Amino acid sequence: MAELSLLPAFRPADILLNWDVPETCFDAAVVSPIKKNMPVNFEPGAAASAKEDEKYCMHEDACAAAGYGFRAFVVDAFGVLAPDAKSILKRLASLLEVTKNYPEYLARQLVHRRISFAVHVGVAR
Repeated sequence: MAELSLLPAFRPADILLNWDVPETCFDAAVVSPIKKNMPVNFEPGAAASAKEDEKYCMHEDACAAAGYGFRAFVVDAFGVLAPDAKSILKRLASLLEVTKNYPEYLARQLVHRRISFAVHVGVAR
């Protein structure tokens, strides 16, 4: 695994977690689905999915070259989660179930509520 001190400009993500082997870089983003030229056939979640794909194209290879995994956490301003963000939240909820002995419904509710609050704060700034 590459030493981060040897890579001063290496910052493809917001969070580095000991999530899996290898350690995983997480990059979070909130995107707005509202565009200047809105398409007639607006599709909820399309902006989040497109941004998720963009993040993987930009950062996945750099993380892999440095010996890290990469996951993108993207949500749009309306609260629609990209596919990978859904799986990340599901895993966080399952960790709460195991470590805190919470029932599944409560763990998911807590995780979604906290992420929702963080997104609202981020959008308001």
